Amino acid sequence: MFPASPARLAVLDKLTMLLPPMQCRRLCQNACTSPIDTTPTEVAVLGDTGLLIASATAARDGGPRQGMCPALDRQGNCAVYARRPFICRFWGVVSWMSCPHGCVPEGGFLDDTTALNAMIDWSVIDETDAEQLGFARELRARVAVQAHLRKALIWRIFVYANASIYGPHDRMQASARLAQAMRQGGTRRTGRHNRRNRSRGAR
Repeated sequence: MFPASPARLAVLDKLTMLLPPMQCRRLCQNACTSPIDTTPTEVAVLGDTGLLIASATAARDGGPRQGMCPALDRQGNCAVYARRPFICRFWGVVSWMSCPHGCVPEGGFLDDTTALNAMIDWSVIDETDAEQLGFARELRARVAVQAHLRKALIWRIFVYANASIYGPHDRMQASARLAQAMRQGGTRRTGRHNRRNRSRGAR
């Protein structure tokens, strides 16, 4: 199992603290379908629960889907709610992934720039390649000032986070839209980045 280093856990905790709290009414179980994007650090955090969440990468490459998340108990409650993955916490705290049952975060939705930066940081939490880390820093700087890139990245995150709804063609289109938006700003590493990280919605 991937070792969850204290430094990576600290980054994950810091990102989690950015998300506003929300009182869940426990009506959204139908949205809790795997595959669910998780980082190796998050897998390690959940390791002692004995749960195995279907691989997002395998499902998107045509492998079997697991269906409902195995963390749901018979009552439809999340058995690992306190340690749930970041993408699960992200659900409902931004306007473009709002809860269909009316649950809203305390203090209002997280602004797009903060939300996107958090997703970018989450997506490279276990990254060690200097080029990829540099790309993430560049992307963070650009989403703060480029509205077209924010829109493209939001759409790609949304499509990849809803793998049970959007198929391969939708994901390909979302990635192409993001690649085009990045080229408008002169990024030269788009292709490699997309190939390596297509299993992460934020990358």
